[in-house]
Amino acid sequence: MQKTIIASLIGLAIQSSLFAAEDLNLESVVITATRTPQFIKALIADVSVIEADEIKRSGQTTLIELLQRQAGIEITSNGGAGTTSGIFIRGTNTNHVVVVIDCVRVQSATAGTAALENIPSELIERIEILRGPASSLYGPDAIGGVIQIFTKKGTNNFKPYASLGLGSFRTRIATGGVSGKTASTAYALNLVAKNVGSFSALDADNSSLNDDDGYRNLGVTANVNHEITLGHHIDVQFLNSQGTNRFDNRFNGSDFSSKARSEQQTFAMLSQNQVTSFWLSKLRLAQSRDNSKTLDEFSSAQGDIFNTRQTQINWQND
Repeated sequence: MQKTIIASLIGLAIQSSLFAAEDLNLESVVITATRTPQFIKALIADVSVIEADEIKRSGQTTLIELLQRQAGIEITSNGGAGTTSGIFIRGTNTNHVVVVIDCVRVQSATAGTAALENIPSELIERIEILRGPASSLYGPDAIGGVIQIFTKKGTNNFKPYASLGLGSFRTRIATGGVSGKTASTAYALNLVAKNVGSFSALDADNSSLNDDDGYRNLGVTANVNHEITLGHHIDVQFLNSQGTNRFDNRFNGSDFSSKARSEQQTFAMLSQNQVTSFWLSKLRLAQSRDNSKTLDEFSSAQGDIFNTRQTQINWQND
């Protein structure tokens, strides 16, 4: 019996050491801290990564829910699902956080920061969070840190998928997509649709305010990466996320159902060229948009409209 126990303990120790070695060889590579790929354990900066497996295990369906589980991050929200949210990293203001989606910077002129409440977690492959000032790389707004979101990309094999989900408050979620890779081209297309019946955001004696303030969301990402020749790639990526949420306004004189619509969109083209063995050139042309419209009893027929558009040109040489 003693020999059996000793042998089992030795086997467990060897197995544990093998797992530890495997984890060491597969440590995460991040690019947010220096804008070049580096092993996370080699960085001085405070960087954490939310991998795809962790996103699946979390059971969260929104990006805001994922971020509020992270250390050093505080989240504020103006109401239920789809309402304007703010991110605070290490006590800095919401406009001191830079948000990047697939290397494209996004921002809203109305909220002062990126509108993340409408980006579904089902479209996200991984998230990198850089805590601390990064103004030298990302501009004066990056006083608190940087959050970079990577959407799902093509894999080695053809892989279609689809899923349906039901939940409380008449919540319905449908996802689907396809990804794959041929000899020289990788591609991915992902779709997410959500509808939440929800509940009344304002508990009041006025019966007209005690209605269900629901939320709808539709998100899509697309990516194509083509290898022209060895070391030379062309990449095209697109993201669009739309959300509509209803809210209560106690100043309404009638039972008018107030609602807000918002849309986030990014589009980018990247030319990546290995000019020499020691020179990598990346030229990116991108545009991000944040559009919002609020329809209230006191607004015009067209609603209160705000549109933000950023055109970005970046040429990075490593």
